[in-house]
Amino acid sequence: MTAGHVRGSGRGRLLDAAIELIATKGLHALTLRDVAKTAGMSLGSTTYHFADRTLLIGAAVQRYAEDEISRVDAAVEAWDPESGTAEDLVAAMFVELGHSFTQPGSVIAQMEMYLESSRNPELSELSKRLIAAFEKLIVKALTEMGVAEDQAAKRAARVIIYADGLAIQSAARGTPNELPEDAAAAMFTLASTEAP
Repeated sequence: MTAGHVRGSGRGRLLDAAIELIATKGLHALTLRDVAKTAGMSLGSTTYHFADRTLLIGAAVQRYAEDEISRVDAAVEAWDPESGTAEDLVAAMFVELGHSFTQPGSVIAQMEMYLESSRNPELSELSKRLIAAFEKLIVKALTEMGVAEDQAAKRAARVIIYADGLAIQSAARGTPNELPEDAAAAMFTLASTEAP
């Protein structure tokens, strides 16, 4: 055991390294050897925690999605209607959405997860849960503004589609950590306009 090694931290380091590599190299270029190198661990330690690449990818994507879901759910639960206005919640909603789409590598990792979901039913469930968490945040903000829940759900879907489209364009342009300055205004327009 090396100096400074924390017992039990190897799995977490490997998952962090895998998420980093998914964001920079893509899911299909990921190798156990690269993950071991990025985590500063031996290949043997990597295969001890994850017998094969498929298990590592599944665990890494699950960790990424669970972290995002927990963060968004915490934002919804933390809002206190007594201490803020509905407009405050909408502003907080845009901050949370911006956080998800502007973190280094987050955009690409999320898009990779969505693409892999079309081939992997387990990841498909995670993707659905992540999208549902974002929708829950938006619906909460809109219903607090007085929008009927069924209408809020339709509007939330439009906001998510718009945000995902921006994310794809940002990644394609090589600027996955940036969103246009008018993104919040456009999302507000989609959220505040009645859906058919």
